[in-house]
Amino acid sequence: MSKRNMLSLLVALILGAMLVMAVVGGRRFPLVNRVVAMGVLPLEDGLNALLHGGDEAREFWRALTELRTKNRQLTEENQALHSAYIDMVALKKENAILRRLLDYKEANRSRKYVAAKVVAKNFGDLRDVVYINAGRGSGVAVDNAVLTEKGLVGIVDEVYDEYARVLLLSSTNCRVGARVVHTGFDSSGIVYGVHETENIVAMEHIPREAVVAEGDLVVTNGYSGKHPENIRSGKVVSGRMDAAHLMWEADVELAERIAGLERVLVVVDFEPRLKLTKGEGRQK
Repeated sequence: MSKRNMLSLLVALILGAMLVMAVVGGRRFPLVNRVVAMGVLPLEDGLNALLHGGDEAREFWRALTELRTKNRQLTEENQALHSAYIDMVALKKENAILRRLLDYKEANRSRKYVAAKVVAKNFGDLRDVVYINAGRGSGVAVDNAVLTEKGLVGIVDEVYDEYARVLLLSSTNCRVGARVVHTGFDSSGIVYGVHETENIVAMEHIPREAVVAEGDLVVTNGYSGKHPENIRSGKVVSGRMDAAHLMWEADVELAERIAGLERVLVVVDFEPRLKLTKGEGRQK
């Protein structure tokens, strides 16, 4: 080894020893201490800050994860509460409807009723019908009157074992005998659905001598022999003479809103006042 290399190695060993002694011994080499303070200590501070920042970052992500978990739980709880509220409102509404129907049955014990739920609807221009979950097995028959506590809504036109189809008063195919309650004069006519409106039906063939005024009550007349009389159907909203000035005609607002039907009562014990068998009524 050359002298130059040996000298360099010796200087390096001396500097290294001085550095170690400065770090360990503190004030023995002030110059070296200043070098260490200027170079090593900032590096140490930087490393400590980096480690501290890493701890803060880990704490941040942990808190963020917990926040997201709690937010998801709160969202699920909110959805469950919202669904429960909707169910509660629907149940409260259904209970109110059933209570009104029960009160109506209690107030009209002279008739036998079968309670039914509307399970399907079919609103068309020519034939408005709903299906109910009571049929032949419950005593329901064709031509039975169907009503709510507010009034008549339709007539049963098809019956099956477990359900039935109801032709609504709003249908243009539905014809029901009715009368206007105004004076002692018989003001009977025919109520039927019209195309233009949902809850307004027409009434025609009212005798010219009758008195028809806005607000008059309209009830069934029972003349067809298929339906009970005096079931509320609606009220007159306008009346006028027909084009030939021979009979009255009127617009009648139905007692029940057809589109909102949910529960109904079916009159199942009505016996026609007049029954004719084949051959009866003929003169010999």
